[in-house]
Amino acid sequence: MKRILKYAGIISLLFVGMAASFQPDNKYFEILKNIEIFTNLYKEINTYYVDDVDPGHLMRIGIDAMVESLDPFTNYISESEIEGYRFMTEGKYNG
Repeated sequence: MKRILKYAGIISLLFVGMAASFQPDNKYFEILKNIEIFTNLYKEINTYYVDDVDPGHLMRIGIDAMVESLDPFTNYISESEIEGYRFMTEGKYNG
């Protein structure tokens, strides 16, 4: 069941990515429409899915799939990972 949930999130994000790539006349309307679709799906899964769902984990899977579809150099750094990233890139030591 969790596999189905993972695939549903990936498919919805791919749909959003494909829809965004068509460059419609009103790009912001298309973005809003796709965000609404994603929000409704996210809410429905969290409300009615047969097993308990971790909303944060589900969102992270969706974000990772969306960013991964762009190119190999684009990364998403979450709030919990940003300190480690700054430590590695800035080379400053505190303490």
